[in-house]
Amino acid sequence: MSRTSLLWLAALLTTVAPCLAQIRVCASGCDHTTIKDAVQASSAGDTILVEPGEYAETRLDIVNLTIQSTQPSNPSATTITSTGEDSPVIVVRGGSLVEGFTITGGTFTGQGGGVGRGGGIATLRNLVIEGNSANVGGGIGGNIGSSITLIENCLIRNNTASNVGGGISGQPGGTTILNSIITDNVVNDTSGTGGGAGVNIPQDAPARISNSIISNNLGQGLRGGIGAGVLSNGTLSMSGTEIFGNVAADGLRSGRGSGVYLSNQGTSVISGGSISGNQAGQGGG
Repeated sequence: MSRTSLLWLAALLTTVAPCLAQIRVCASGCDHTTIKDAVQASSAGDTILVEPGEYAETRLDIVNLTIQSTQPSNPSATTITSTGEDSPVIVVRGGSLVEGFTITGGTFTGQGGGVGRGGGIATLRNLVIEGNSANVGGGIGGNIGSSITLIENCLIRNNTASNVGGGISGQPGGTTILNSIITDNVVNDTSGTGGGAGVNIPQDAPARISNSIISNNLGQGLRGGIGAGVLSNGTLSMSGTEIFGNVAADGLRSGRGSGVYLSNQGTSVISGGSISGNQAGQGGG
């Protein structure tokens, strides 16, 4: 190949290859002092690295980005707290990864108080999602048909929903939960049925839960709690998961299926793990 051809090829590769950036966030001395400013300055495919600290942020829209703490295995070191009204803390779209944070303080009348999901495939890893509330999916939620979510090594606790899915409300495209703990979440529905306080799987949606713990969640409502641990109206595959201490209570009818409630709208396969010590008027397992 001639020198001219080599120079032309090098120029072409330089033109078409994406220039992916690493953007750093910290209290001082980095590219930005807030995560929101870093997100607004980013392009698709960029990585935002966040130093430990507490970050008070309005709604963060994460689209085709990696947002990662510099201590990804220690989510308590880096906290994102919502300062917005009626909004998730973070909304994740496209092929995005969020890793290594505590996410708290989101309050939303829609779906997803801590993490809201848009379209695309998203990975949520090594997160603590706590102290959030929404109508559906107090911790994690969304209702975009194409969205698929992987939740891995997460602690989802002390979130509240006023309809279903205190901890997690799965996505229509599919939800996978691996090696996670979903505990002490609440659904308190005063107008219908308080269900899926730990995990809610929507109608016709596929879900996989593996090697996780779903415990001490409370589903209650006017008609009684249903499936305080897991409420499945879709297709559920669950293995190696411990489900205990969940309570389906209150209402005109006593709660049903406090550990796992499977509707007749989908198929389910459950293997390994255990379902014990749950409380309901009908079907405590």
